[in-house]
Amino acid sequence: MIDRDPSELVPKLGIGPGCKVALAPEIFMLAHPLRLAGCRVVSARAPVPSAALTIVYALSKDDVPALAAFAHQLADVSSLWVAVPRKNAEVEGLPPPELRAELGDLQAIFIPLGLSDNKLLSFGTMLVAYRFVRKRGSLRAEGGPDADLDLVEEKMRANKRRKPEERAVSKGARAECEPTKKSPLVPGAR
Repeated sequence: MIDRDPSELVPKLGIGPGCKVALAPEIFMLAHPLRLAGCRVVSARAPVPSAALTIVYALSKDDVPALAAFAHQLADVSSLWVAVPRKNAEVEGLPPPELRAELGDLQAIFIPLGLSDNKLLSFGTMLVAYRFVRKRGSLRAEGGPDADLDLVEEKMRANKRRKPEERAVSKGARAECEPTKKSPLVPGAR
């Protein structure tokens, strides 16, 4: 499915040596160049939460909703590449252009889950891939695998934040308790 030299794609994926990469079986031809770049390659038949990079594909609009599982498992520092057929690709086995998955279909699934697309990479004349990453500061989708942990972290951050009025009050209270040269705490001392 990828008709571009895989060794020239690897540097553009944004990975380095030691990364764990999950690949869909249909695009496993990238495995060898990724291993040469020092990456550990595993299959992406199911989401791999510990992978730094996951590459999957969606040929038709019907394939897109199943990719939500990958978005739920995506770590904050990971990226998800989704390859879709080009609109003008004329290859046997591809669905007709009106039934092919497009960027808008992917965004409809991933944006509500806290992801944004930020890069495009051509896999050749047949496929184009879009990179999705978790938005900075966004919470995970409700009901995700660690939703309860997000609530705990959010409560801890809320307890640490104080309003300016609260800071001023506590600062004033500290000043009243601290001794000064003009008014020592020990009576009769100057």
